[in-house]
Amino acid sequence: MHISDSPDTTLAALPGTRDFRRALVDEWLPLSRFLNSMGRSLGQGDAWPFVVADPVLDRLAFVHQTVREAVLSRSSPAG
Repeated sequence: MHISDSPDTTLAALPGTRDFRRALVDEWLPLSRFLNSMGRSLGQGDAWPFVVADPVLDRLAFVHQTVREAVLSRSSPAG
């Protein structure tokens, strides 16, 4: 959920941006690297100890789009 919420927040803040995958790469991954670095500097483990490969990014973007379309179709009035 938190992976999805961060790019969604970015997309909401940047109205011209609609590419979830791009927001994930540009916003979430740098944030997770930063949080991991901060944790290590404080003697803690990684907060986000995962590597997100390109096929995983593609799948996350697909699932995000599919869920978003389903939600929008349910919320729009029947024509």
